[in-house]
Amino acid sequence: MEALWTKARPVVDGRESPLRSGTDRGMLARVFATPGGSLIRTALTTIAGLLAGYLVGAAIGAAFVTLFSQNAHDKNLEVVMTGAFVTGPLGAVIGLFGALLWRWR
Repeated sequence: MEALWTKARPVVDGRESPLRSGTDRGMLARVFATPGGSLIRTALTTIAGLLAGYLVGAAIGAAFVTLFSQNAHDKNLEVVMTGAFVTGPLGAVIGLFGALLWRWR
């Protein structure tokens, strides 16, 4: 079992690869590993991006439905459902990618 931890690690530009250095931190740590950043900071940034993106997406969806919908029956329900289930999740995905790109720059 000891031989698994003593294997040579990949070398990139004369130094060990940051994704495989030290102990094996798991798949999520490798996915969210940023140059010079911590996993906790990246996770909190992505959560903030998700929440902000969801809120902005839901607000934009509500505004679009309010302005452009011809529905006269249950317009309030249409506004809420569109914001919660269509534009909110789309905004969350955009916010997630925006947060990850911001952390990886």
